[in-house]
Amino acid sequence: VNSPDDTDEWDLRGAIKSLKTVHGMRKGWGKTFNPIVYTTNGIFTNRNWEEIEHVSAKPDIIDDLRKIAYVNLKKIPGGSSVDYHKLQNQYQKHKEILLKQIEVFKPDVIICGGSFDLIKNDLKLENLNIEDIYPIRSFYSSNQIIIDAYHPNQRTVKQKLFCDSIINVVNKWKNEYK
Repeated sequence: VNSPDDTDEWDLRGAIKSLKTVHGMRKGWGKTFNPIVYTTNGIFTNRNWEEIEHVSAKPDIIDDLRKIAYVNLKKIPGGSSVDYHKLQNQYQKHKEILLKQIEVFKPDVIICGGSFDLIKNDLKLENLNIEDIYPIRSFYSSNQIIIDAYHPNQRTVKQKLFCDSIINVVNKWKNEYK
């Protein structure tokens, strides 16, 4: 999480529970969490970016975050940009915790937000179908879909394309296999 002055005892669950305000998203959290909210809502409601109400008009869509597991690969607070080598070191240090979280949650959908290259060798991707449609790649079987996407706070593609590409591939997979 982008909070370099916090200790490693900081818990993201409390922050996520308090994201919703009367007027939408708590200040300072929207750049990362708006794309997550829109993508999550679009997956659950089978709607695309333009069909989803803005969080300021309908803050209740933020509650969709309570239906997912948000797992931070790094496990400790940091700054607004990531040093890849430090992230890689943190992944190696905390890999067993992350893999245990995946094992316990048994997710149908895994969306890697800029971390796919670090964890791909540990995700058991062999024998999965692959679909590469910019700006994401997906690896899927009838049981699970794993998406290699940018970090939600990325500045490479517009949020609409970022969210819709994930929404569309997950909903296509759900329609085919679920």
